[in-house]
Amino acid sequence: MLELNPNDNQGIRYLLAGYLLALGLTAALKQLLGQFEDDGTAMWLYTRALLAFREESPEADSLAGAAWSENSYVPEILSGRRPLVASRDGYVTLGGEDEAGEYVRDNGAAWRATHGAIEWLVRVTSAMAPNR
Repeated sequence: MLELNPNDNQGIRYLLAGYLLALGLTAALKQLLGQFEDDGTAMWLYTRALLAFREESPEADSLAGAAWSENSYVPEILSGRRPLVASRDGYVTLGGEDEAGEYVRDNGAAWRATHGAIEWLVRVTSAMAPNR
């Protein structure tokens, strides 16, 4: 689909990134992330942060902060401190609880499967003030 629609206005990259993340296909995920490097959505940024955490990259904390700046609800939902709120109509509010809920629904298993990732994310973002 990305070859047929390289601008990806359908959001296929988010689904593909979730599968690659869950399957641990790091090289393919890095290639996809590089293909859409300018994507500043919470979905993309949290995926970048998790990948950096897995690779023990020194950039991991700053990537988590950038992701949190786009959507501060994700750590709370991943940690179980806030209930998952899914989109009711297939659309999400950027920076909203429904965007965070969709991200966690699609990628929460990958976070839970990565030892210490959720705790790290909560620790890194807990001192930040929300941009709501």
